[in-house]
Amino acid sequence: MESIEFVPALLRSWRLLVALGVLFAVVAVLIPVKGTVIHTNYYGYPYSATALVGAPPGGGNSALAAAITGGQILFYADQSATKQATAALEGDSLGITQSGIPALLSAAVLPANVTTGSPKRIPANEVLLTASGSTPDNALQLANDYAQQLGDTISSQGSLRRNQSDQTVGNTGYQIVEPATSATLLPEVIKIGAGPTGSRRTRGLIGLAVGIALGAGIVLARELLNQRVRSVARAESTFDFPVVAEIPAVTGADLAPAQTLVVLADPASPAAESYRMLRMSVLFEKLAPTSAPANPFDFLLRSGGANPLPGGEADLRAPAAPTEELSLPGPGTRKVVMVVSARTEPTRAQVAANLAAVYAEAGQRVVVVSTADVEAGRLRGSDGLATGAIATQDVEDRLEASSVEHLFRLTFRHFVDNSSQLVNRAPMVLEAARDLADVVIVEAMPLLDVHHAEALAHAVDVVLVVGESGTTTFDDARKAGDLLRRINAPVLGVVLTNVRADPRAPGGLPLDSAGASEIEDGGDAAELGLSAAGPAVTNTQA
Repeated sequence: MESIEFVPALLRSWRLLVALGVLFAVVAVLIPVKGTVIHTNYYGYPYSATALVGAPPGGGNSALAAAITGGQILFYADQSATKQATAALEGDSLGITQSGIPALLSAAVLPANVTTGSPKRIPANEVLLTASGSTPDNALQLANDYAQQLGDTISSQGSLRRNQSDQTVGNTGYQIVEPATSATLLPEVIKIGAGPTGSRRTRGLIGLAVGIALGAGIVLARELLNQRVRSVARAESTFDFPVVAEIPAVTGADLAPAQTLVVLADPASPAAESYRMLRMSVLFEKLAPTSAPANPFDFLLRSGGANPLPGGEADLRAPAAPTEELSLPGPGTRKVVMVVSARTEPTRAQVAANLAAVYAEAGQRVVVVSTADVEAGRLRGSDGLATGAIATQDVEDRLEASSVEHLFRLTFRHFVDNSSQLVNRAPMVLEAARDLADVVIVEAMPLLDVHHAEALAHAVDVVLVVGESGTTTFDDARKAGDLLRRINAPVLGVVLTNVRADPRAPGGLPLDSAGASEIEDGGDAAELGLSAAGPAVTNTQA
């Protein structure tokens, strides 16, 4: 799986992040946020009444201490049997089902109330009984019935009586200290504050963060799903060749990008200058390595094993350093330049045509030839030159002048009957063209679709591989690079086209890792203003 260039992708899509962040921040600020409101109707029983029960010190009229504690009273008050007995006592008089009454009853032990002074009173064991009702009367009746039924339940427990020998005598000390006399209306609404989100500033910051996070997620998903070359780093990693030139996308309302000789139409544009820089790379840069990376264990198989150590022993720690290096090109040694692409990248023809125009602009004689009109099967119009030697005069007689000064067009159709003859006939044509021109630009059809580029690879001095930002896929780039290395083609590097220009940079130089939209195929190089019939753009410098 290809590595994800997430940071460059975020930088390239900063407008999306800002737009989503601002949008979400505005929405978060404008949407009113109220405090969380809990509407409490208490299931239709908003009235509450309380009765205080317990075992006072001395157990009422007795001088003895109370036999029952507040904890024991609470235990029997919470028993389902006590609540069910209270429900049975009420019957249907309150309009409440017997199964619903226990939910309206609750009990809690009150803390001891210790008074000061001498002598001190012993704290009472008191329990507060609470009942809810639909009306004040219902709440009062239910609370008092609850207190009465609880007393009956406790009195029925023999273990709680002070005189346990006589089951008919004695008491537990339980009594209703304060019966329910009034009911309280519970609040209808309980409001809880909105918390931190109540601040518009806080909501705005949260919305901004959510929008940016969403935008980053969209960018990440797009990068994961996008399988097209969109940056210099990705082009170099997939083709496994260096990028020798970045050609910005040609834009304009009057000129279609793929049908423009930008070197002639707008000589001062960043795109035209990029083609001039490409010519400098062709003239002076070293060729890219064409051999596959060496096996780290190959040095063991070489004669002598490895680097010898003093005493004749072999050094197995590292392979011998390579001695062969690529040399710089000599003057005039790169006369035949072939432009190829993995598939039908529309800008392939644009690169060939504009590179030829740059050479012509320098006053050099240029011949442009394309394999686009060479098809499989027998061709018509080979002028009887499909066999035998090809002389320089044969090629010169068939050069077609264009309206661009110093630039000529040539077709292979005069010299081959079919595309299969390219491998043995095209080298003779190109060798003759060397004597007639300073530079020969050859545009070959898609490398992965037809064999034209393979047939001409060893008849040219330099191969330029066109990779189009937003069009060339990772898989095609890898296959094209592998094929060129297998046939040991003299590749200089990759020309990355359709790159978006950075308006902030001096001269609008291309942006690294910035893709542009796809464009339609504009035909071969001859159709971009180099044919004898007339150019798409006239020579403004003539």
